[in-house]
Amino acid sequence: VPDAFDADLIIVVASDERGDLGAYTVARDAAGLTLVAEGHLDGTRKLATVSCDATEARPLALVHADGENNLVAAIQRMLDATIVAHAVDAVGAAAVALEMSLAYSHERVAFGRAIGSFQAIQHLCADMLRAIELGRAAAYYACWALDDASGEEAHRAAILAAAHCAQAFPPLGGTAIQIFGGIGFTWEHDIHLYYKRLLSASLMFGTAEDYLEELATIAIDSRR
Repeated sequence: VPDAFDADLIIVVASDERGDLGAYTVARDAAGLTLVAEGHLDGTRKLATVSCDATEARPLALVHADGENNLVAAIQRMLDATIVAHAVDAVGAAAVALEMSLAYSHERVAFGRAIGSFQAIQHLCADMLRAIELGRAAAYYACWALDDASGEEAHRAAILAAAHCAQAFPPLGGTAIQIFGGIGFTWEHDIHLYYKRLLSASLMFGTAEDYLEELATIAIDSRR
């Protein structure tokens, strides 16, 4: 669970004694609630394993955007919004990685020239820009869909944005490290933080293969 240690309330989806699915709020300091910090690729994120053992919880009514008290639809909407938020975050991290790479390519001199003057470096930066602009377009469309499209289209748009970010952005981070060369592998430079953010974002809620498989399923089902 991201940021569990900083949350006042944790929402838990569980079945009651009758087997009915429901959403419940649990106070972070409730008896029986255990939080265990988890190591993670991205050190800037705080993740925890949350365990409940006879923990007091209060039922929470989740209302879908269409006004219906539909738990499953409301949870799906919340998950889609979370996925889109992480996609937007990844777009921002990728954009900063490109900005830092461009700045460094004008500062670093090799063979008597700034490395940014070499066509090989220019090609790498152009590929990074293309990946970022495609990701930005997908993320922006997903943001719009969450507000103004149907639940099905919002879900498809969220998965599309996540698929692109998970597939295109980890290689982008690797390209940034390549442009920086040796210093990019050291703790002294911040570029590795953005690389790790892009890697972790690609694994947070599923892999690129998971997203692409779901997109394929949605496309096939829509033709039936």
